[in-house]
Amino acid sequence: MSRQIWWEELPWDYASKARDFLKPGVRVLDLSPEEGAYPFGREPAEAVRWNGTGPLPFADGSFDLVLCRFGPLPLEEAARVLAAGGFVVAEQVGGSDSWEPGPLDFNLENQLPRVEAAGFRVMWRQQAYPLGPGGRRGHRFIFIAKKRAV
Repeated sequence: MSRQIWWEELPWDYASKARDFLKPGVRVLDLSPEEGAYPFGREPAEAVRWNGTGPLPFADGSFDLVLCRFGPLPLEEAARVLAAGGFVVAEQVGGSDSWEPGPLDFNLENQLPRVEAAGFRVMWRQQAYPLGPGGRRGHRFIFIAKKRAV
């Protein structure tokens, strides 16, 4: 299945936002369901892709960065596997998307309290409704959150 090309650009670049967090020695968990969602030319030595279901099969504090693009993000599990001070970078398809509709309440406004309740501090966020082919509107949102110290 090929991804639809939007006529309007998003006001952010997911790959660039995620790359900002890659430093030598960073342990990365990518929960994105799509092949090729990992936004880097070469993966760091400690990068793991996981698109399974259920609890994440990793020890507490195993990662410094969790990435998730267009897939389910188990917030409590992400908080568990992140080391203190670790980050999540997540880009999601919102519920009012014309191409991939979901629950209408799945949007940035409703996700932010869930992110915070899972133990994160939201550092940056943005939401957009890009115009796509046929005049249909997309719905995307992104956030960067830091795991609070215990």
